[in-house]
Amino acid sequence: MNHLTHVINGRVLTTNKPIAEELHLTEEKNYLFALPHLSTVTVSGDKASLFLQGQLTADIKKVNTESMTHSAQCNLKGRILALMDVVNWQGIQLILPLDISAQTQSSLTKAALLSKVKVQNDTNYITFGFYLQNTKDLIPNSLMLPKGLY
Repeated sequence: MNHLTHVINGRVLTTNKPIAEELHLTEEKNYLFALPHLSTVTVSGDKASLFLQGQLTADIKKVNTESMTHSAQCNLKGRILALMDVVNWQGIQLILPLDISAQTQSSLTKAALLSKVKVQNDTNYITFGFYLQNTKDLIPNSLMLPKGLY
């Protein structure tokens, strides 16, 4: 099988068909797709939530196994260093672009030196996106989905 590569927003997309066919989404189908440009940073320890509350812009207490939140890490001047999604699933996971993962992990590790938290890049996870349009189409098993479509 031939693979085609396309550069979209500076990132490579590999497809099996021409891009117009590959990106054609029909309304009656659901879609599962890999997000290899994303990585996971795990923040673990008894005080992980409290530590992140002081490091990120989101209300970390609202993150649980059924909901996530968008957040940012800012420098002392308030400039954004990293944008991420915060998930609390088997510990707190920060989902962010692969190309800023190491810098974010390093920055949070420096701040964590005085805390009882561990910050590490986690290579055990592969990030996928699920585009839900139709509850009657195929849905992955044991996938916890929100009540409404979005």
